Order: sequence, then C-alpha cells, then structure tokens
Amino acid sequence: MKLYLVRHGETEYNVQARFLGRTDGDLSEIGLGQAREAAQQLAGVNVRAVFSSDLRRARVTAELIAAQHGVDVVPVPEFREIDFGAWEGLTYAEIEALDKEYVAQWVKDPFTVDIPGGETWQAFKRRVLGTLNRIVAVHTDIVEHGEATAPHNEIIIVAHGGPIRLIVTVLQNDEREVFKTFWPKPGSITAIELT
Repeated sequence: MKLYLVRHGETEYNVQARFLGRTDGDLSEIGLGQAREAAQQLAGVNVRAVFSSDLRRARVTAELIAAQHGVDVVPVPEFREIDFGAWEGLTYAEIEALDKEYVAQWVKDPFTVDIPGGETWQAFKRRVLGTLNRIVAVHTDIVEHGEATAPHNEIIIVAHGGPIRLIVTVLQNDEREVFKTFWPKPGSITAIELT
C-alpha cells in the first residue's frame, strides 16, 4: 500500500511565520498554485481514497487533488494540526516575548514540554496515529478480501506540517530528531510504501 502525505498549500499565516493550528484560513494565491501543482503530480496515481483534515486550507488542497481522480474527499478532523493553545496565531518572536525560557524548553523538547493551553504531544500522537492506523487497516482489509485491486490501493492524506512530520517520525523508528528536522514545505508530497 502506498500513502501520499500532502501538506496543504501556503496560507498568509505561513508567509507571516505564525503558529497556525486550529485557526481556519484560506490558501494564498501561491498556495492555490501549490495545491494545483500537487494535484498534477498525483494525477497518475491509482487512488482508492483521499482523506483530508477538515480545515479549509487542507480541504481545498484535497478537493483539487480528488477532482483529478473522480473521488470524494473524506474529511478527517483527527488530521488537524496540533492545537497551539495560547500560541495560536502568534509569531515565534511574539511567543518569546511572553516567556522566552519556556519556549526555549519547548523547542528543545516538544515531546514532554506542553504548549500552554494547547494539545500535549501524547494526545496529538494518539489522535493522528490512531486514525492513520484505522484507515490503513480498513484499506488493507478491502484489498485482501478482493474488493479492490492492488493498483487501486493508494491513499492520499492531505494534512498539515505537524501530522505529516509525526507520521514520518514514527515510521523512522520514532526518532525524535526526525520530527525536529523534517519540515515538509507547503504543497509538498511525501510518498510512503507500507509493507
């Protein structure tokens, strides 16, 4: 089974380097172009399903991709970005102005240092991976029981930087340095073969 993890196209918050988690925003003109480019790059994929975070920036990206394949987008709130709590909508400099030492601790260890008023790493990991595991299990079962042919067992998930980084990190033996260094760009595609 192949998974294609697509990060939504650029938003104005991305341009301004703001922490964008649960806030629902639109793609910029550049972001729409990135989403169209991702759709073109995935046009030859034998897609069984397209899943997407239910936030607009991901959903619009997913709809452009799904239209190439004649499938509907399945909205999945569990693929939303991490909840940034008190940091939502702020730039890193604005967050540092609130509590420079705490932010430095979080940057060093986002796995055990919690975002004030936000989602913990453990809750984020459970939410994203639990959902991914259910999707993979269902689609693996469909193929094994002959309800789909192997070429049509490719799944596209359109999400945000955080969930994509988390999935890649876990598939790299939960190596936390991967999470800290792997940054999917807006509109990028990460292909994963599951065996």
